[in-house]
Amino acid sequence: ESVTGFDASDLTLSNATASNFTGSGVGYTFDLTPSGQGAVTVQVAAGKATDAATNANTASNLLSRVFDSVSPSAATNLPDVTSAGATSVMFAVTYTDTTTGVKVSTLSDGDVRILGPGGFDVPAKLESVDQPGDGSPRVATYSFMPPGGFWNSADSGSYSVVLQAGSVTDVAGNAVGLDTTDTFVVNITPAKVASVVVNEGAVQRSRVTRLDVAFDQNVVLPTNPADAFSLKRQSDDLAVTLSAIQGGNTVTLTFSGNAVDFGSLADGRFTLRVLADQVTGGDLDGDSNGSPGDNYVLVGDPMVEPRLFRFFGDANGDGTVAANDFIQFRLALGGTNPIFDFDNDGAVAASDFIQFRLRFGGSI
Repeated sequence: ESVTGFDASDLTLSNATASNFTGSGVGYTFDLTPSGQGAVTVQVAAGKATDAATNANTASNLLSRVFDSVSPSAATNLPDVTSAGATSVMFAVTYTDTTTGVKVSTLSDGDVRILGPGGFDVPAKLESVDQPGDGSPRVATYSFMPPGGFWNSADSGSYSVVLQAGSVTDVAGNAVGLDTTDTFVVNITPAKVASVVVNEGAVQRSRVTRLDVAFDQNVVLPTNPADAFSLKRQSDDLAVTLSAIQGGNTVTLTFSGNAVDFGSLADGRFTLRVLADQVTGGDLDGDSNGSPGDNYVLVGDPMVEPRLFRFFGDANGDGTVAANDFIQFRLALGGTNPIFDFDNDGAVAASDFIQFRLRFGGSI
């Protein structure tokens, strides 16, 4: 019904101002301008207007709307990369929108891209979101593959994590803009062979059944790690068949095939090569000159550590089978000492003594 006495001052406002108030009788209009982000409310309290019979109005309903004109923000923090390897990089982006919340359904592959040296530009794959419903904050986990499938020294340089314009919105539909949310630096030196250990550090060279090759950092090797190594006897260039197990930065090599007797290298000096093109995409500094691409070469010599040779009966690893070795063999005869068990049958017996005697007085 028609009322009088109603004006703009009778409006109860929250987070808004009123303007352009007009009207009379049964109809009134006005504009509301939000004062800030968030809920905007308006209400007419009781007793603000009267009808023709001077009856005062009752309170109106509370009209509420949410004003949201700000896009979600995004933050991430990728650490610098200083070691090779890592075939997939996982990282988290925290999206925040405290007004209406992040619209989770807009999160997807390609929300961010990774840019780096040499024109590297790849979309990140969305792996997961910490909570399924809309809200704030929401933490999205993404992944990407480094250049060439893994990090190595050729990838060194500065990289950017770039949020793509329009990729993510809040519930109100405000979309993110193009934004570099983070940068990180890749600074990798080529891998080197840190050590080669024969027989787990044992002195004897009577039986040589394993080598442990340690690198100074993480390395990526072929599916069959043995393909990264070559072991040949120097006297006849016979190649040993290698089996390899990688554990962390260390690869354990064992032997079969040519130039092998009962699980041990046969008598002789051996040359070990670690093949640069099979280590983290060619990222091996085999000759320690500071540049990748060189094979590591270890030429076995009884006088040079780690003394990569085998001479059955040589208990002290000096490259000869002499009286002191005979004393050790005699003590072992009839027992199970594996270093004098030539045929690896679990016993030191006459057949092993024959092999010892053939070498007694000799050197490698």
